[in-house]
Amino acid sequence: MSFAVGTSEIAVFQIPSTDIWLMDSPGFDDTVVSDTDILQQFADELASCFDNEVKISGVLYMHAINEVRMKGSMLKNLRMFKKMVGEKNMGCCVLVTTKWGLQGIEVSTAREEELKKGSWSPLLANGAGISRFEDSKKSAVDIVMRVAETGGFIPKIAQEYVVEGKQLSETEAGREVIDDIEKAKAFHQEEMKMMQEEHLSAIEANKNEFASLLKQYEQESVAKLEEMERSKAELERTYEENIHKVRTSRVLRAIRNALGAIITLASGGTLGPWVVGLRAATDAACGIVGIP
Repeated sequence: MSFAVGTSEIAVFQIPSTDIWLMDSPGFDDTVVSDTDILQQFADELASCFDNEVKISGVLYMHAINEVRMKGSMLKNLRMFKKMVGEKNMGCCVLVTTKWGLQGIEVSTAREEELKKGSWSPLLANGAGISRFEDSKKSAVDIVMRVAETGGFIPKIAQEYVVEGKQLSETEAGREVIDDIEKAKAFHQEEMKMMQEEHLSAIEANKNEFASLLKQYEQESVAKLEEMERSKAELERTYEENIHKVRTSRVLRAIRNALGAIITLASGGTLGPWVVGLRAATDAACGIVGIP
């Protein structure tokens, strides 16, 4: 399982000729996908692992060594990483630095030392390892095998969400997301209050164009607040509620795919119209549960 910035959806793929599977997770603070959706994706995949008795061997945390400083989004990802994995599980984690070829070795080595003594220090103290990805297949295999050969572990969020049956909002990672949502809500509410006051002032001063623009901003802020409330509600589902949705989605997707094959075989025959109608009904059901 890897944790990195740069992707917007969790992807799972197998290393050829092995029984090792990698789960590539997007980082938080994404510009396209909300933190709630990323956390929910992650929880769904972990639920699937437990449902299928798949062992989770370890976690790779990816970091570009050419980053001059820890930006806000990177610090947030580090906080979420610790809360989702759990401090006592750091022995099953490897902090992987990448992009060593993009700058001088002296600069990269100095930056690595800064990370070891700074933001990564608590992780290393709790048993996390550190590796350099050297832009080669051998380097990638060595890093993966370092965690693949562990005895497996249960990430903290899986323990809370799957084993203990908590709502996502009750997990440590979920509370972190909720806190961020509440801070953002407070900011937008204050901003909206100011815009409403300016909007009224603009109307009184007959500044119609400016008033119209402020009204548009106000509507956008309302939409953002509604989205934040939706995100909070999403986190209040339990594992049992969510795994039912996941399983239903898989069944409907399998039925739809099978019907697609039958339609191809039955096209032109007497079964064709009936199968097409059944496929349409399945498509509608898929749309209800959000299957693309």
